Amino acid sequence: DVAKATAYTLAANDQWGDAGTLNNGSTIDNPSANDTVDVNNFTLTISDTDGGAKGIGAITDGGAGGDVAVIGNTATNLTATAATIAVNGNVSLTHDADNRANITLTLGTGASTIGGTLNITSSDATANSQLLLDVTGSLVVTGATTLVGAAGGNGSDVALTVDKAATFT
Repeated sequence: DVAKATAYTLAANDQWGDAGTLNNGSTIDNPSANDTVDVNNFTLTISDTDGGAKGIGAITDGGAGGDVAVIGNTATNLTATAATIAVNGNVSLTHDADNRANITLTLGTGASTIGGTLNITSSDATANSQLLLDVTGSLVVTGATTLVGAAGGNGSDVALTVDKAATFT
């Protein structure tokens, strides 16, 4: 329920997840779907360590360089959603090692902006999986954009889809 969503402002690097015991960060202990996050110059990590992440509301950055990192840690697919991302820092989707599963981050129909770099990078040469950033709204990236698929016949693929206007400067 968006009307009951909590607005988090990070005071340190933190992790989003759905486990009731997720308390490794200083701000987000047990998020609910549609909660919003101001990364506030820190890094918000979205990973599959605690299972599939609940849908995030808007991710913003009240600071000058907060980041969002989506990391595949296990062989279980990670499908995460966020209403939008508007950060001054970097956004990345990566595998942390070989034999990892698919990662999909879907952003909603609003406008998303990335003031730093956008990196979708796989070094997983052993699993035929995919890293996908699916933007159903518009996207502006003012830093460098890097897409790197893994080498090898079974290596992971990377993809970026944008349904509306896209600007890369």
